[in-house]
Amino acid sequence: MKLPVIVAFVIACVAATAAAELPEGYWTVEDSQPLLDATLRVELNPDLAELSDAELRALQALLAAGHVMQSLYEAQLHKDAASARADLDALHASGDDRAATRNLLDLYYLYKGPIGTTLENERLAFVPVSGEQAGKNVYPFGLEREEIDAWLVANPGANDEILAVRNVVRRTTAENVAADLERLANYPAIDALHPGLRRQLESLGTFGNDFYAVPYALAYAPELQTVSGHLNAAAGYLDQEAPDFAAYLRNRGRDFLTGNYESGDASWVSGDFAGLNIQIGT
Repeated sequence: MKLPVIVAFVIACVAATAAAELPEGYWTVEDSQPLLDATLRVELNPDLAELSDAELRALQALLAAGHVMQSLYEAQLHKDAASARADLDALHASGDDRAATRNLLDLYYLYKGPIGTTLENERLAFVPVSGEQAGKNVYPFGLEREEIDAWLVANPGANDEILAVRNVVRRTTAENVAADLERLANYPAIDALHPGLRRQLESLGTFGNDFYAVPYALAYAPELQTVSGHLNAAAGYLDQEAPDFAAYLRNRGRDFLTGNYESGDASWVSGDFAGLNIQIGT
């Protein structure tokens, strides 16, 4: 009479093991552990006891800005970065194969997104997302270099705009142009700080396989306006104790909206900073 009980227990264990398997496309511990074993971990744990109350408040605002910038950087590297991270967090929280999901979260942190470099120097996705794109997520998805090179040869006047380091390139479609005009309307400060941008977008009346570019300030308006707000808040805490640093933070916050980083760079190089120092940019 005991044998059926034992068999049932074994079957239940097998079923539980099967249920704990990760969905297709997620690396197992066997896949991820060799990479993590080859990685040196360094923990930064500074002593904050010497910081004043104003500096501690400013630090919290700067960390909040940093979190937004980190997410924005990851989004620039891969179009599915945010959804991949959310799915991975949910999978880890569900409790299924937490060793595997803990490793995958570590890999995501290590590689700033869902694509990692293997020990064989291959760039592979360790979660179920599309493979790495040459243009990352600042050029249209699936764009081949031959296509954009040919277009630039045919449109030499567009080279500076398309290849600018702080522009996002889009295909000229009615949907893309309408979305950018709507975003410009929602962020009047960006509209005011980029004279001619609205006129440029409104002039894109021929839709096809052409390309156009918009500045980071517009493409990432929600994120950069949030970051600017955090930097201004930090500056407000530091006006009395660290006026040079406060000036840098305000200049950098404005830089994100104008797309011209000269004032922030100059303030950072020439300023006299005390307990806090940060360089932040896109």
